[in-house]
Order: sequence, then structure tokens, then C-alpha cells
Amino acid sequence: MRETLIDVIILAGGKGTRLQSVVSDVPKPLAPVAGRPFLDYQFDLLRAAPSLGRVVLAIGHLAERVIAHYSGDRKPGFDLAFAVETELLGTAGAVRNALPLTSSAQVLVLNGDSIFHWDVEALRARHQTSGAQATISLLEVADVSRYGAVAVEDGFVTSFQEKSAIARPGTINAGVYLFERVVLEGIAANQVVSMERDILPGLAARRALAALAFKSDFIDIGLPETYKLAETFIPRLLERGRPKT
Repeated sequence: MRETLIDVIILAGGKGTRLQSVVSDVPKPLAPVAGRPFLDYQFDLLRAAPSLGRVVLAIGHLAERVIAHYSGDRKPGFDLAFAVETELLGTAGAVRNALPLTSSAQVLVLNGDSIFHWDVEALRARHQTSGAQATISLLEVADVSRYGAVAVEDGFVTSFQEKSAIARPGTINAGVYLFERVVLEGIAANQVVSMERDILPGLAARRALAALAFKSDFIDIGLPETYKLAETFIPRLLERGRPKT
């Protein structure tokens, strides 16, 4: 049944520059939250999800610490591999660098610095019925100003709107994607490529990017203030169970 499984790439290689004022001695994926590395909570969600195969960590900054942490008796309980960037390649470049360590026809890609309750089976169902080349997870939030907004029509993304100083409610990219492998193989290897700027807008322009909105609380740990909130937010989030769509 290996062909039915979906391999996973987690983007966990950034320097976390904005977070270094409060977490300076460990890479962002290992930033402690309620006594555990942040990445452990992502692993909790992965262990609970059906149909997932190998998990590949796309890492760069302080990669050796991430590898050392998840070796030996700290292995997460599933097939885990590491794709190390010698130079930071951007979000899409990092995914392309990790791709040879996967083998599935579809690949799930996760941002490694944010978390919400996603459902891979719901994503998979939406992806298959849409006929799209990729499917993106979305969330409704009270203020899109920090993230930028996503415009959707008839279940497909039509455009991405830039971050704005104006606070307003709207729909954001939640950072979980299901890609057809061929899309990721088309990314230039060993080049700096941004998923958000170089890949997703092109898919949207071709009506090839389906969307699925989840109803879940969401947090990223990219800022000192959100990292502080994560201490109590994430344990509560994971207690609430799977999301609705």
C-alpha cells in the first residue's frame, strides 16, 4: 500500500531572526514551548494523521542540532529524514532540495513555524475532486494585516494580497499544502525560490490552486509576542481535537 501514502516535507530551516531576542541558542524548530520543542507538536499531529509516509525535515540554520535532537532515543516514531541546505534556498527551494528524499506521487508541505488543526484526508479529498495541481489550506482570521490575504472564487485561489497596515478580517494562507509531485519537480534545483512569491501566484493564475478553509485556532511563533502566547495556546489547541472544514 506504499503508493497510497503521502510523504511530508516540513520547512524548518530558517534563521528565525525576529525570534532571536528571546530564543538565541537553539534553532527555531527546537524553541521550547511548554517544556517541549515546538516541532514536537507538529509531530503529534502527524502521528495522528492517516495515510502519511516518510517525513522529511528541510533544515539549514543550526541543522546539526536538529539532527542530533531527533536521533537516538528521541526518534519521533515514524520514518524521519533530513534534507540539509548548505545555503538557504527560500521556501520553494528548500522543498525542492528535500524532494529526492520523498517518493510519493503527492507531497504534503508544512510550514515548520506555525500550527493549527489540519486534516490531511479533507485536503486529499478536495484535491482529488478539484483536479488541481496543488491545494492550499486557508483560515479565517480577525486580522490579516500581518499575513496578507487570499482571494478565492469557486473554491480556487485567484490572487494573493500583500500584507497591509490596515487591520481587517479575512482569509489567510495557513501554510499546509498538498502538491502533485510534478509541480515540485518543476522548481529549479539549487536556486533561491520562494513558494509564496514564485510558485503559488503562478498556480493561482492558471486556476490550478484549489483551496480548503479550515475552522481552527492558529498560531505561529515567528515573533517574540506570539512565541510567548504559544506556551499556553498550543497545549489547549491540541486538546480540542480535529478541525472542521
